[in-house]
Amino acid sequence: MAMVETPLVANPVAGTGQETVISCERLHKTYTTAFGELFRLPGVTALSDLNMEVFRGEVFAMIGPNGSGKTTTLKLLMGLIFPTRGACRLFGRNPKRDVSVKRRIGFMPDGPYFYGHLNGFELLEFYANLLGMDAARRKRRIPELLDMVGMTNRAKNRLRTYSKGMVQRIGLAHALLNDPEIVFLDEPTSGLDPIGARDIRDVVVRMKAEGKTVFLCSHFLTEIENLCDRVILLDRGRTLRYGALEELLVEPGKMRLTVSGASDALKDQLGKVGRLRRSSENRPSTDLILKDGPDIGAAVKLIQDAGAHLDSILPMRRTLEDVFMEAVQRTQADRPWDAIDADDAEDSPAAPAETPVATADGSEES
Repeated sequence: MAMVETPLVANPVAGTGQETVISCERLHKTYTTAFGELFRLPGVTALSDLNMEVFRGEVFAMIGPNGSGKTTTLKLLMGLIFPTRGACRLFGRNPKRDVSVKRRIGFMPDGPYFYGHLNGFELLEFYANLLGMDAARRKRRIPELLDMVGMTNRAKNRLRTYSKGMVQRIGLAHALLNDPEIVFLDEPTSGLDPIGARDIRDVVVRMKAEGKTVFLCSHFLTEIENLCDRVILLDRGRTLRYGALEELLVEPGKMRLTVSGASDALKDQLGKVGRLRRSSENRPSTDLILKDGPDIGAAVKLIQDAGAHLDSILPMRRTLEDVFMEAVQRTQADRPWDAIDADDAEDSPAAPAETPVATADGSEES
């Protein structure tokens, strides 16, 4: 009897009203060689059972140390390589089987390489022709993109004369040529000066305002913290953290009370309740860090009795770098590389490279 799979379609997620445009279900990739398959040798697992959803119109970030599986994930999502097992969907379709989805996506790789003998305008004209854009649309779209990425004045210069930052800018214009619904950006601000990096961030904000989905991979965590709605953190192919950025940054069980006008005597009393530090904001105030619970009521009473002003009571918030370092260091301490390698050897199937996944119509696809 044919299996029936619950289709991973681009429909609103139950209870959220958000449309899923990228979905992964137990997505797994192990790299092997023909020699290794012949003698049933273990391969190298780059991605292990990834489960993930990305919604239309959001800026989604994938972060992790080098070798964590980010580039492998991007290649799987775009159908450039195929999974060992599991499934991924763009707009509810398998990018391996349905190449039409590629007309709806754009990709800017880390360190793009282009033909050096062409100038910026000629490069975009060449790729626009490959995309099947008519002359009228090319005439309108190319100058618009050159202006968007700040390359109008250098459009007639050959690419071999471009700096790395200029190549990044023209690479972003290339990724946006077909006005894609999903844009994959791999280290988009690498090699850019502060002005260029800000311009790229402005383009990302503009794309989000236009309802596009931006899938971002970057090592610049402050940049991600300022841009992204949700984040997934990988390490050695495994998911460590996944969810809304604000939820990930809240430090569980800790609160921050900001007090102004506190005397030294009051600070001494508050120091017995929690941990004092100077406020990070540009004003003469003091932060009290303490556990969520009855100590908050005691601290508030001390502040009121002393005649000081309680400015705010907020959940303690960490930086994305704090979350990243804590998760990665803990995982690498608990599961050193040799333990991971041993797991990979056990997980590496001598089985077929691709496990069939049943579709809604009862057929099977690899």
